[in-house]
Amino acid sequence: MLRKVVDENRRNWHFKLPSVLWAYQIAFKTHLGYSPYFLTFGVPPRLPLEYSHTAQVDSLHTPDNRIQAFLKLKIDRELAENNIICHQQQQQCWYQDNRPEMIYQVGDLVLWYKGPILYAVRWKFRNRWFGPDTLLCGCTHNNVVELENTSMESLLENRSTLIDLNPTGLQTLPSSRSWIRPTRPHYPPVQPEHQHNKVAPYHGCTGVLAR
Repeated sequence: MLRKVVDENRRNWHFKLPSVLWAYQIAFKTHLGYSPYFLTFGVPPRLPLEYSHTAQVDSLHTPDNRIQAFLKLKIDRELAENNIICHQQQQQCWYQDNRPEMIYQVGDLVLWYKGPILYAVRWKFRNRWFGPDTLLCGCTHNNVVELENTSMESLLENRSTLIDLNPTGLQTLPSSRSWIRPTRPHYPPVQPEHQHNKVAPYHGCTGVLAR
């Protein structure tokens, strides 16, 4: 979002950052079914007074209404958690159905991939494929294989991060970005009964909102 609103020289990003953060917080997330602002505070986001009408909060002053609001927020958070679980399961099923099936044998030379999430800092020209290592043990119940490097040290790696070191395997060597973030289809989440948290993004000054 920040990349779309900054100038070509990208020197005014600190002026655009508050507006981008506000737009992200009040935006409706499809995998959650809610906005991050609503899940944090339990109320729909309110625009500044010059952009919206005065909020009517008199009905929230009584204890019974506050209890009902907290119970409603708890239900909404449970629905958002269920949406996340369903979305992750759908992504996992899609990955299991579309990932390439590679057959390895004991003694094969393989390369293994280490993702950038394991590094605190990403280097642009760092080699992310390591090896070649020798396959010592086949796949276990948790999709882990045992490898032996040139220093005769054994290590355990996930089978999905391996690729066979042969001309056929090297031709199918995926790029690091497509290996980590494959294109996934869109799955609509379970929509709640109320749609009060769908608010148009605000691109002005954030300020302090009175609740």
